[in-house]
Amino acid sequence: MRRMVSWASGKHPGLLQSSVRGQDGLESQFGYRVRPKDLRKIHRAASQGDVAAVQYLLLLRKSRVNDRDKKNRTALHLACAEGQPEVVTLLLERKCMINAVDNDNMTPLMKAVQCHEAKCASLLLSHGADPNVTDENGNTALHFAAYCDNVRIANQLLIHSANMEGRNKDGFTPLLLAIYEDGEDMAEFLIQKGANIHAVDNIRRTALMLAAQYRSTKIVRLLLQKGIDASCQSMNGWPAEKFALVTFNMTNRQLILDYEEQRSKMLAKNKPDTCNNKIKPKQGVLKEPAHDSCNINNSKSMEPELGDVSSLKLNDLVTKVGQEEEKLDGSEDDQPLSKEEKAHLEKVTALQSDLNEQCKKNAELEKELTEYKTLLRAIRNKLKQYENGVFPFHANLKTSEMETHHRMVKYQMQEKQTDLLQEADELLQNLDLDLVQASSVIS
Repeated sequence: MRRMVSWASGKHPGLLQSSVRGQDGLESQFGYRVRPKDLRKIHRAASQGDVAAVQYLLLLRKSRVNDRDKKNRTALHLACAEGQPEVVTLLLERKCMINAVDNDNMTPLMKAVQCHEAKCASLLLSHGADPNVTDENGNTALHFAAYCDNVRIANQLLIHSANMEGRNKDGFTPLLLAIYEDGEDMAEFLIQKGANIHAVDNIRRTALMLAAQYRSTKIVRLLLQKGIDASCQSMNGWPAEKFALVTFNMTNRQLILDYEEQRSKMLAKNKPDTCNNKIKPKQGVLKEPAHDSCNINNSKSMEPELGDVSSLKLNDLVTKVGQEEEKLDGSEDDQPLSKEEKAHLEKVTALQSDLNEQCKKNAELEKELTEYKTLLRAIRNKLKQYENGVFPFHANLKTSEMETHHRMVKYQMQEKQTDLLQEADELLQNLDLDLVQASSVIS
């Protein structure tokens, strides 16, 4: 991710903003996109790194160190976003407001973290910047570091007492946000630093549920090694294993199932059930505060965001297979199967085959959707680069898929044009015949 400060023409908006998947509420405007008319002289000099000009304006009192532009930004905001540590040092020596906020309630420290300016962030922290100020969406500087997957800056923030368990408006801690963004290095770093792996978001998704949705198994293995409770359920009653199933991450699903099986065996050795020798796994072994509890309210049903691949038929099949397996669990392993149990076994086998077929179909659909998403993401990135002034609109924006589609459309247009010309020739011939007949009748 790249910081960006550029001078825009009057056509473009003053700030370029984009939300992260619309889920965590984190505004990711990397740097500032400003118009010259929005700035005062000190803001323009600070963003360009002109230390002499800033010092001249302050000495002659033509500008004050905390002057605001039309977007409520100080010179320190722009210097941090652009990465000008010399200007930042000068402004700090002049006792500027180090925790000033702009219209988005973002501090200079947040802008430095967001733009990967570690040196500016270090200067601010060493001069007493507060790392726990929240923006309009409840995100702290550590949330931005987690989203940007910048372990170096995150370590600096933690050294200066950043809150590792702060929550934004969607209930995401920095660890949950890092896992949601599939940031393996950041997630591993925060877990090693003691982040709460049992925290849940506003729809009661745990770190394991979020990690189970992605192809990488590194975070899933790490969470299981730390002893996370895999039996917790989200607000709609889904455990982590089902999150992996509906997103076709079978490796993660198998890891979770193996973990639960080993956990059940350990419980069986420590506390056997003398009544029927069946082990009932304990639910919610780890006690957490009320906000982090894994218990769910069955009267509520909120579907979590698992991507675009979701099938009601698949869910029904999973439920039926589970019900049939529970019926067979009641029988002793050392006794021969009765007719009724054999019938149940055949039914389970049939349902399992249907489930496998449905999984294959959904996997094909997911593959097609992934290709379309990749193409759409590439187009959006190119359009954003155009808006940011990286290259003019006439630059090569076409991917191979776009070129193929363009050729197909062009070929179809040529075919239709040929058909229209043929129809026009036939009409002209018919018209000529009609004219000949009409002239003969008149004569």
